[in-house]
Amino acid sequence: MKIKFQNLNQNESYACTKQDIKKVVTQEDDIFINFGNHGRSFSFDSKFIKRPHIDGQIIVSISINKRLNISDANPSLSFYVIRDEMYDQKYRNIFCESILPKIHDWYDKTLSNTNSFIPGVYELLVEWTGDSLKLHDCRFA
Repeated sequence: MKIKFQNLNQNESYACTKQDIKKVVTQEDDIFINFGNHGRSFSFDSKFIKRPHIDGQIIVSISINKRLNISDANPSLSFYVIRDEMYDQKYRNIFCESILPKIHDWYDKTLSNTNSFIPGVYELLVEWTGDSLKLHDCRFA
């Protein structure tokens, strides 16, 4: 596990803290975790043709590259900036208690699925709609 953190402006936050992540992700997990390091907001890869319907804002994404002949692509867990007035403590608690364990389960399941996978990039997106958190399980070539 490697973590990079980009400082925030006043009145901004991430879906959770580095301490929250460390409660779920262990040092043995081979994953790069970045808080705002790959940009302040999520954008789809140009190869992502069949995009899920998104009404809100993507606040977290995790991607695992399972393309053929890719040997050094580590899984990446990215957190994007959220305005504080849009995301209160209630949802931060729900994210930590419910969504973070689901992200880690998806990570374990996707990494361990070596027999029946289709080559591509597997991605799990967490959407914040303003009053709920939604998961989108995706794959692109």
